[in-house]
Formats: sequence, structure tokens, C-alpha cells
Amino acid sequence: MEDYKKTLDIIVERIAKDYRPEYSVVDVAQACYDSVNRIHPEEVEAILLKSKDGESGYCNQCGKCCRDYYIILRIEDIYKLSKVVDITGNIEKSPDHPDLFRFKTKPCKYIAKDGRCQCYNQRPLTCRNHPITDGGGHRRVVRDTECEYILGFFYDKAVSLLTKTAFK
Repeated sequence: MEDYKKTLDIIVERIAKDYRPEYSVVDVAQACYDSVNRIHPEEVEAILLKSKDGESGYCNQCGKCCRDYYIILRIEDIYKLSKVVDITGNIEKSPDHPDLFRFKTKPCKYIAKDGRCQCYNQRPLTCRNHPITDGGGHRRVVRDTECEYILGFFYDKAVSLLTKTAFK
């Protein structure tokens, strides 16, 4: 689950292992801190575009996000889902978002035995945008230390900051 300090520690360790001889400890630490702490709108858009274009990016489709997080739903999501899966009795108001709903259960009960989503083409916006979340009015990347997708994103961003190259 979300853990800022542990995420930062993992990224520092990985970058330091790969780049220590070339860069000072201070430069490595600053690049890692900026990677994990500062997410710019264009980076959020880049990671969303990767997902929407069918590129899985860093995702290995392990389904951890489907098992460990409540799936937040908008009215549009409920409507689309109801056309492909039975959602009867599996929706409640979200305690954190008064205008939204969520599945009552986690893990998501629409994960097939092979780990794939049974409603992938109609999946909710939350799922489409993962690991981007709307944290208090601004979008950010979830910091989940067990998700290689997220760690890969922060690692690549730290490398781009450290080496002063474009983040892709």
C-alpha cells in the first residue's frame, strides 16, 4: 500500500546501485527525492497515454491493484459495468468521496481465475488511470512499494532527473 518513505528508499537504493560512480550521493538523493515527491502534469499525462495506447508500460498485469484497493466508481462507470457484469449488491457510497461509489469488496470480484479483468473494455476510470489518483484535488502517482509498475515509473523519472535527459 501507499508508503512515501519506503518508495523513496527503494528508488534511492536502485539508482545508487546503478549510478553511484558517476554521480555524487547528493545528486542521487536529490534526483530520487524529486522523482518521488514532485509529479508534474505532463508526467501524469505521459503515463496515462501509455496506458490508453495499449502499451502496458511498466505493468506486468499482476492484478495487485485489483486486490489491494477499493475500486472507486462514477455513475458512468456503474452504467457501463452493468452492461457486462452483474454488479447487483456490490456497490456502496464511497466514505472518502461523497459524490462517488465503490465496490463493497476487495479484491475486486471481477478478476477471473487467470488474473485478468472480466470487464476490461468497460473498466472504471479508476482502473483505466491506475496508478494515477486524484489526491485531494490534484493528480498524483500512487506510491505502492509492492508494484513494479510504480517503482519503474519513479526509477525512470529519477534517472531522467539525474542524467538530465528527457523523461519518456
